[in-house]
Amino acid sequence: MGSEFIVVPWGCGGRGARCGAPRGEAVRDTSAHREGGPTPNEVIRLELYEPDVKSAFVRAQESADAQKHVRVTPQHVIVAMLEAGWGLTPFRRAGLVVEEILAAACQVVEQLPTTATEPAFLDQPLLAAMARAERLRMELGRPLVDLECTYRAFGESGFCSAAILDVVWSAADRWVIRQLRPGPPCAP
Repeated sequence: MGSEFIVVPWGCGGRGARCGAPRGEAVRDTSAHREGGPTPNEVIRLELYEPDVKSAFVRAQESADAQKHVRVTPQHVIVAMLEAGWGLTPFRRAGLVVEEILAAACQVVEQLPTTATEPAFLDQPLLAAMARAERLRMELGRPLVDLECTYRAFGESGFCSAAILDVVWSAADRWVIRQLRPGPPCAP
């Protein structure tokens, strides 16, 4: 397994090896996990993501697992990024109420079933948004998927306020790297 793959603890190892991807790699098509059907062996390439965005995915995975959610959703990632403070400055500069964006994402996360007996997998909407963020990286001429690409992909996909699409990001806004705050997701 090379550094070009996103390293996740579940891979296909916990849900059956039918998809063919080795443990430690995240497949884009998780239908084999739910349906037992074949998947195309497509993986998420970590080298395309900024460290802060990678950290948000790790925190989202940890959050989903801690809450016994079956899947990691775009809202898990949005909560992780906002709780870390990523995106606050450009959102507030644009007049958005960050607390409302966070509350809406938390509401979705809190309504998910808590029945998982195995680690959560990245759901199809999240994988589709990640693919969109990767395309935005190319369209915007960015070397890596940064916070702006990620938030824009979520906004375009309808996972958070479309007003996010009107936010003007500075170079500093896109490249902020901070430590994720520990603690439960959606904590008051």
